Amino acid sequence: MSGTHNDRPRAWFAWKFLVAVGAITIMGCETAGFRRHAPRSYRSCDIAAQLGGSPHSGRSALIPSASARSQYSPVEEIAVAPVVTTLDTSVVVQTETEVAEIFRRLRGKLHADENGAILEADLSYSDVADEALASIVIFSEIKELDLTGTVVHDASLVVLQQLPNLQSLKLKGTQISSEGLIALATVSSLVLLDASNTAVADDGLALAAQWTRLRYLSLNNTSVTDSSIPYLTSIKSLKGLSLINTKVTAEGAQLLKQGLPDCLIITKVESEVSPSAAADPQRTVPPQNDVAFQEFAEASDLQLEQLIELAGKQPQIAVHLATVYASQEKWPQTVKILAAAAAVDPQLQTVQLALGDALARMGDFSAAKMHLTLAVGEAAANYNLGMIEYEHNLRSCATHFSQAVAADPSLADAQTRLQAVQQELSALQQQQCSPFHAVSSTDPPLEVIPARTATFSNARPR
Repeated sequence: MSGTHNDRPRAWFAWKFLVAVGAITIMGCETAGFRRHAPRSYRSCDIAAQLGGSPHSGRSALIPSASARSQYSPVEEIAVAPVVTTLDTSVVVQTETEVAEIFRRLRGKLHADENGAILEADLSYSDVADEALASIVIFSEIKELDLTGTVVHDASLVVLQQLPNLQSLKLKGTQISSEGLIALATVSSLVLLDASNTAVADDGLALAAQWTRLRYLSLNNTSVTDSSIPYLTSIKSLKGLSLINTKVTAEGAQLLKQGLPDCLIITKVESEVSPSAAADPQRTVPPQNDVAFQEFAEASDLQLEQLIELAGKQPQIAVHLATVYASQEKWPQTVKILAAAAAVDPQLQTVQLALGDALARMGDFSAAKMHLTLAVGEAAANYNLGMIEYEHNLRSCATHFSQAVAADPSLADAQTRLQAVQQELSALQQQQCSPFHAVSSTDPPLEVIPARTATFSNARPR
């Protein structure tokens, strides 16, 4: 009797234990099934930090559309939600649409042709860095890539070897060195390369002979010296070479001209450069014309004639050539270069756009409107003209307010107005991406290759 009584607690505890084990097993199976759905929407990579987020930032990234969410059950939607809201650093993108969204969030601009193929990527002064740049290879047909002013390094340039159609590459002001330039030696499709304002030196050009199609090379403000001359003269296809503020001597320049007789070579040093209009204290926001062959000193008549002749022969690079003068706001000379190109190929939208802009800044609004309308349509033409006048008026206001403050530093209203105008000018400058600050209804970039319709573009008022 007592034995039976003592066995009851044991049986009761054994039954409780079996129930607990069963419950834990069922919960584990449900949890495993719940977790299995998350990878269906998101895969892993390392670009979240570039989107400005962190695992606790609360900023969403690549939020699925309503149609995409409808493919999942309520349980599956709950599984996806934590990944979106916490901006998991393990997110990767694999489709063109997703990559385009990443670049848009990083303030980049992509342009596509009529078939939707991405041919141009303007990532200049964007938040794109090494991790995000790795995704560019998904656009295998890309022809132009502008990385001016971005924080990219040598190692990330290796990925560009996977872009067989890349023709124009701008690396001005990036963190690259000679090592990065050597990595680009196998990109034999390059036609234009701008590596100005970088740590590139002579050894970075050791494999330059492999650029068999390169026509325009800009190495302004780099450490190249006369030792680079054998490498540079091995690029027999060169038509334009800019070596402003380098250590190339006058004797070296002569050797370059002998080795590249068909190439326009620019080698002026800093002491020869005339002061830019941007040095005017009233010009609080200097122009940012980030293309090859800029920051150029006051050219001689012969040099202007050479540029006009080259623009006539190669109208597709006329905008780059004209920036020699546009960067100094020498609009009559700018107009001459662009007009030569427009006469040869009046269908070049980029040239018509830049020519209209230059004419407007020179004060010829009637002729400017004609060229702008040809390039971008009447609405965008009037918008561009309005923005040019708006910027001019802001600068005029800044001049008067600055003079008022200089006469009476205690005049608070003048100081307040001056700060407001300067902020507006700065905001306008940050929004200006093209060499001549123009905008069109489709937001085409002023580049070497004529722009197509912008399928992926974060167009914004300039």
